[in-house]
Parts: sequence; structure tokens; C-alpha cells
Amino acid sequence: ESCWRLAAPQIMPPTTSGCACALVDPQAAEALRRRLDDCGYLDTGRRAFRAESGAVALPLTAAGEAYAVQHGELSLAFLPPPTTDRRTSDKRQRMHGRCVAALESSGLPRADAARLFPVQSLPSKWEKLGDVALFAPRGMFEPGSGAAEALAALAPAARESLLAALAAEAGAARLGVQGRIGQVEEALHRKSGARLVWPPGAGGWVSFKENGVLYGLDVCRSMFSSGNGTEKARVGSFPCAGETVVDLY
Repeated sequence: ESCWRLAAPQIMPPTTSGCACALVDPQAAEALRRRLDDCGYLDTGRRAFRAESGAVALPLTAAGEAYAVQHGELSLAFLPPPTTDRRTSDKRQRMHGRCVAALESSGLPRADAARLFPVQSLPSKWEKLGDVALFAPRGMFEPGSGAAEALAALAPAARESLLAALAAEAGAARLGVQGRIGQVEEALHRKSGARLVWPPGAGGWVSFKENGVLYGLDVCRSMFSSGNGTEKARVGSFPCAGETVVDLY
């Protein structure tokens, strides 16, 4: 059965400030999110959120919206985006102040630092694997964006200070940028597109514990979803005495 059938087909009328979203039961949200992302239908620039009905709303790209309207296989709704969480806003403001101060200490005028790297260009969330913080490829890490070009144009010492400030705010010793899931290759492998950006020459191997299990992987080569922790805990509760359980991450 098609993965799209995880969402009951229906279309809700658009609102004046709404964005196209696929509504899905919370238990099936991760599977549908991955499927949408693989097809390029997931709007990764917007966050998923809980709709008033209790369903999870997954924002769609224009192509995803067109597919949903044409094929009727998704529960399509046009919903206003959620308001910004105050804690997220405060965290970003604190990070911005720290980054501007770091650039100023490196010789860049404060006004120029704030102009080149506005609050919106800084990460609002990240995935933490061991001592590595992985940022989404948006804002100052989005190729072609003004902030990304400003980051590349910084003097090495100033860039080092800026990334060190980001690492301190994220509580990380290394920083990386996630990539989109690679296109299907001859070997049919789904590869990580992550790359380490700080400190210079850092490797991607990490070790960390989740649900009592010690994991080791290279974030630049292997994909790992921290969001699957609940599912792993559920499987871990199965009676598997005498068996070997393999997590094929």
C-alpha cells in the first residue's frame, strides 16, 4: 500500500495566511515526512507542527501541493504557520549577541557584523550527536545566501571566532552542516550529505549513548535520526532474550 495512504485524503480550504500542509496521524508522521523529503515535496524551510485536530502538519513545497491536489492521496490543509516559540526567539537573540560580540572582538565593526549576519540567518535548532552539532543548510549555511557569502568572505580569524561562538552556544566541540539525502546512486545507497565546518580538519566520528545503547558512526558518511528514539525504545521493550537485535542506521 502506498505510503501516502498514511494520511486520509481530504482537502481543507485555504486561509489568507495559510501554507499547504499534509495532515497525518502522529504515529505515521515520521514515515510520511521521510517519504515527502525523498520526493522533494517537504518544505524544509518550515517546521512541522501539531494542528488543532491533533494531526501532525507537514509543510509542503509548491510541487508537493500540486501533487496532493492532482492525485488526492494526501490529506491536504492550508493552515496558518504556528507562532514563534518565545524560548526559541530568546535563544536566537542570545546567540546573535554572542556572534556579533565575537566578530567585533576580531576587528569587524559591530554594526557591520549585525548587518551581515541578522538574527534570521542564525540556526534556530540543530541535531546533537555526541559533541557534534549539525545545523540545517539554511541561513548562513545555505549556499548562495547573503549570510553564507559573508561567512566565506570573512578573514580566517573572524570566521574562526564566529564559528567558535556558535559552537559554544550549541554546547558542541565540532560543527557540521547537514545535507539533503543524496540522490539514488548506482549502489542504491542513501548517504549522509553532512560536512564538518569547524574546527578546521575535524573528523566526523562520534560516540554517544541513546536508550542505553552506545553508538559509533561517522556523521559525514552515515545517516542517523535522533527522532527515532521513541521507536527504538518500543522495539527494545520486545522480549528478545537470546536474540541479536541490529539497528541498521
